[in-house]
Amino acid sequence: MAKSKRKKTQASQEEELELVDIFYIPKPMAEMYKVLRQSVRQEVTEWVQDQNLQVTYRQDSEMGETIEGYDSQDKLVFSYALDPSHISEAQKARDKDQLATHLETFLPDQD
Repeated sequence: MAKSKRKKTQASQEEELELVDIFYIPKPMAEMYKVLRQSVRQEVTEWVQDQNLQVTYRQDSEMGETIEGYDSQDKLVFSYALDPSHISEAQKARDKDQLATHLETFLPDQD
């Protein structure tokens, strides 16, 4: 009997997930995650534009949506995946007014 209860619990947990981009997010958190993701997407886009880079968005079946920045020679110099861990890192950086510093770590070293 315990096994059937576990199966029911697992099934209800699966039903409580919502697909956002390519990631399954717990349904109670999905709406807030979507709002946060869109906000981070906008701020990262603006930051990339401020770096005088051309912004493109790439959708990948394994990484989800990625914001890319290309220089004047069309060389990829910035890539930021909008995955849950990056969204969380960006939010923490924003809360400390350090988003630009966080995003700079995704640029190549300028020796």
